[in-house]
Amino acid sequence: MLEELFLKKFVAYTPVKESWMNKKTFRCVGTAYVVGRVVRRIKRPTGGRILQVLWLDTQVENAVTNLSVATVQHGIDNYEALRRLPNHPA
Repeated sequence: MLEELFLKKFVAYTPVKESWMNKKTFRCVGTAYVVGRVVRRIKRPTGGRILQVLWLDTQVENAVTNLSVATVQHGIDNYEALRRLPNHPA
C-alpha cells in the first residue's frame, strides 16, 4: 500500500507555518522545526489521517499526531531540505 512507503520516515514541520499543529502543544517550539518519525498506520482513520507521527523533540515527545499522506509527504520534503543544508541542523 502507498502508506507503507512512508513508515519509519522522518518528517519536519515548523508550528508557525503549519495551521494543523496545535498551538498549545507546540508553542514551546516557537519558529524552530520539530522532527518526528512516522511510526504506524492508523486502523480506524478519521478525516483522511491515516499515518501516526511521534515527535523526537523532548519538549513535545508525548504528543502523537495523526496525519494524511499528503501532509507526511510535505514533512518528508521539509526534512530532506533541512538535511541538505551545509550545517545539518536536523
